[in-house]
Amino acid sequence: MSNAAEWHRRQLVTCDAEAERATETFRRTAGRTYVPLPPLRKVLNEWFRRGWCLAAIQRAWEVTPDDRHQRRGDPLGTRSKPGSTRGATAWERRWTRLFPPRPPRTSNASGPGAGTNSAAAERPAVRAGAHRIEVRALEAVTERKLPAVLRLRDWLRFAHASGYWGTANHVRRLLARAYQDAGEPDRAAALLIQAARLKDADELARATGDRYVDVRHDLTAPAYWVPAAAFRILAVQADRVPDDHVNEIVDAALDVLDRHRAGQLQDAPFFSPSLALEATKAAAALAGRTTIEQASRLLDHLEPSVPRGLDHSRDTDDDHVAACVAIATSHSALREAAVAQLLDLLAQTRSGVAHRVETSASELFSQHPDLVRPRLAELAAEGNRHAGALLSLITDEPSEAQLTAARAAAVELMAASKNTAQSIGAGAGAGRQSLLALHLPPEERTPLVRAQLDRAASPYEPGTNRSEYYLAAAALSDGLEDVDALFEEAMGRADDARPRDHRRRIEPVRRAARPAPLRGRAARRVRFPAARRHSGIGRPHGEPAHG
Repeated sequence: MSNAAEWHRRQLVTCDAEAERATETFRRTAGRTYVPLPPLRKVLNEWFRRGWCLAAIQRAWEVTPDDRHQRRGDPLGTRSKPGSTRGATAWERRWTRLFPPRPPRTSNASGPGAGTNSAAAERPAVRAGAHRIEVRALEAVTERKLPAVLRLRDWLRFAHASGYWGTANHVRRLLARAYQDAGEPDRAAALLIQAARLKDADELARATGDRYVDVRHDLTAPAYWVPAAAFRILAVQADRVPDDHVNEIVDAALDVLDRHRAGQLQDAPFFSPSLALEATKAAAALAGRTTIEQASRLLDHLEPSVPRGLDHSRDTDDDHVAACVAIATSHSALREAAVAQLLDLLAQTRSGVAHRVETSASELFSQHPDLVRPRLAELAAEGNRHAGALLSLITDEPSEAQLTAARAAAVELMAASKNTAQSIGAGAGAGRQSLLALHLPPEERTPLVRAQLDRAASPYEPGTNRSEYYLAAAALSDGLEDVDALFEEAMGRADDARPRDHRRRIEPVRRAARPAPLRGRAARRVRFPAARRHSGIGRPHGEPAHG
């Protein structure tokens, strides 16, 4: 080993000791709600210095196989003690696997720098195919070979030893994908949780089908991004969570919200997953299966999110509405409190949460009209169009004004779309118009269903408009028995991703306009005919509300 490598070895030992001391100081001085910058900066500097020393040792250790065999006895001074040859050999084998030698440079001896290159050319040839560890790992991943997992694990160990945290998270993602392809979602989930890859964890939880990935052991981890990613996985697979796991998960989420309200939660939502937001999402997804005490605590945490300014929305709006609807449906003792929060959210006409309440709570309001009719009438009198649409659903005999509004909505639903290859807009308003048109007799609603499905078949409609058309068609088809063929045709057309004509090749928003599988109420209506009576957003004229 050269003097330079020996010097780097000593520097590495010093860096290790300093990094450990700095890390311990950082852990001891770190507060609960903030990250002290000086200790953190010192830790990062020491680990960066450590990685630089490792890179220097790698350059010094790039020798040929023959030289490496000759120097095997005393790498980096490991034979300072008698009987340490075995440890030195293991040390060399491990570092040789992490840092394979580079091939020598070759060039024309008469060119510039011929002396240096000729000296390199005199060295013994290294074995063919020697590459860096990351290159070999990526090659195995590309070829989808089984050794990819082993090579990725070696790369991950090297990233940890070097302090390359960004590289470590990148390798975790690749290794998680390899485990997922091998049918090991539990191992893949553990890696994605450690790397705080929420989007990838969300996709993994959706791709596991009916398999439940148990990540409860990560809910109490000290690093806030670990339980945040675990809560996301549990929220996505809420319908697969066993009954005996629900209370533990909800209690953990409520404890996080308690610490958040008390100002004792270590969280950094601007740079990484928000623990408080993901805990709210998980608790809302399981709100319908909680105990009455847990549901009451969840409502208490959600209540401060109701008031807001003009044109202001919150990240928890969707989960807030879903939790209130689930609690009002499952717990009769808390129904009045949950409905009160929904009505208060509905009153926020300058916020997108009002539309969410209109589409998500319409069935709940139809089942309990006496509980919401006075407040809906008050909001409708103030000009709240969302409240007016919901009020029309719970009225037994529509008034002349409601019939007039239903016919006007039918005209809008039958109108041709204005989207073309040159101009594409989002926001069709078909969902609200379908609620108003529910007062029309069945024979007048059948053409409206056909018109919405034809709209969704247009190659110039973005995905948001298509989803709205499908939901509107499902709502209008409630109580109709002659529209099954229309939905079956729509599902077959949506599953076909092949271009149907030359217009698809000149489509400027090809990705958004590509047909997507029918989802939501329209798909459930066709696949589960027994649930037709409960699949629509509202109910047709003259039919009593569902009990």
